[in-house]
This record gives sequence, structure tokens and C-alpha cells, in this order.
Amino acid sequence: MPEPRIHPLVRLTWRIESYQGRFSLPLGKTVGGLIFYSRSLLSNAWNVVMQACVREPALRFHCARIGVGLRLYGPAPQIMGNGVIDIGDRVELAAPSTMIIGFGLPEPAQLRIGNDVRIGPYSIFCAAKGIRIGDHCRTGPFVSLYDTDVHPTDAELRRQNYGTMEAVASAPIVIEDDVWLGVGATVLKGVTIGRGAIVGAGAVVARDVPPFTIVAGNPARVLRSVAADPAPVPAAAAAGSDAGR
Repeated sequence: MPEPRIHPLVRLTWRIESYQGRFSLPLGKTVGGLIFYSRSLLSNAWNVVMQACVREPALRFHCARIGVGLRLYGPAPQIMGNGVIDIGDRVELAAPSTMIIGFGLPEPAQLRIGNDVRIGPYSIFCAAKGIRIGDHCRTGPFVSLYDTDVHPTDAELRRQNYGTMEAVASAPIVIEDDVWLGVGATVLKGVTIGRGAIVGAGAVVARDVPPFTIVAGNPARVLRSVAADPAPVPAAAAAGSDAGR
């Protein structure tokens, strides 16, 4: 059986690939350092320009209010719905993320994000009633907050696709101050997560979480408590930590 004909460009590609790793340029650490750090320099400069000229203006168009010191790590969140979005001061939003706020109900849904909040990438906030996130909260990647079931439980209504949200179970979500939501955590409708609580990675939270507790699992259960008032860092230790940065 004759061998299949190999295109000359394929052979050339193989030959070029065979030279990989056979030689390197003696550029030295000085030039190598310039190349290494220039990537971060150019990337950060590009992000600053894009946020100022494109991303933040587009986000402000969708939001009722955005506080000072907003930081966007990548494109602005994808926003859908007719709800109200209020973002506090010094909020950091990582991309990509999605905000579905409002499903055409008579009372507009609300998403309120407090001050000094950091939202991880691949987050989904879905609200038919409201989601409120307090100050100093942190969320890891792939965190989902759903204050609604999105679809009705009645199969006949689900076939209609539109105009059925009034039959869908929905209830506001409240995330109090200093809450940390771990990677892949999901918070469902009607849940209040108390101040200082920590939600473990992959947890599904369907019931209220007491303040200053750690919860994990599906459904999430309380594992233990955490310190309600952490001891302040001694001044000498803080100074030594800063000096070591």
C-alpha cells in the first residue's frame, strides 16, 4: 500500500519544530529581566487604558452608582436584566463574570455590592428579588448566587419559556460584612450569611449561616466557629511584615 503524500509545508513545519531547544540566544539576565517584566508592564498599562476608556464607561451605563476606586481585572461583567446595580467604593471585579439582575417583574431586582469587596472570576449573580453583599467580602472563582429558581416547578409553565417568573420561587440573598465565599460555592434563594462567616469550596448553601462560622458540604453544614474579634496585629510585627514585602 503506497504511503500517503505529505505536503511540503508539513515537512517544513516538522523540520522547524526539530530545532526547538537546540540553541538559545546569550542575552543575559539584564535583557531577560527586561523581557520578563515588560509583559506585566504592557499588560497593566493596557488594562488601565481599557478600563478608563471602554470598560468602566460601559459598566457605568448599566449601574445606578459606582463608587470610587473601582478595579476591573479584564472586561466588565456581562449584564442582563432590568434591575438596579449599585457598586460601592474600592470594589475589584475579576473577569469573566455575569450579572443577571431583573426578570421583568413589577418590582425591579437589586444587586448591591458594599465597599472593599473583591469578586473572583467566573462569578454568576442572578437576582429576581435582590442580592446584597456587605463590606469587606471576598468571593473565589466560580461562585454563584441565585435568589431565584429561574424556572417554575410546573412542567407546563416551563414550556412557555417567557412570562412565568411570577410563578417562580424567589427570595432575597443577604451576604453580611466580612464574609468569604470559597471556590465554587453556591448560595441559593432566601439565604442570609452572617457576618464573618466562611463558606467552603464547592458548598451549596440553602439555609442561613450563623455569623463567624465555617460551613461546607452539600447541603452546607456548620463545621466550627471562627474568632469573632481577631486579636490585633502587634505594631512591631506589622512593621516587620511591611519591611519584608
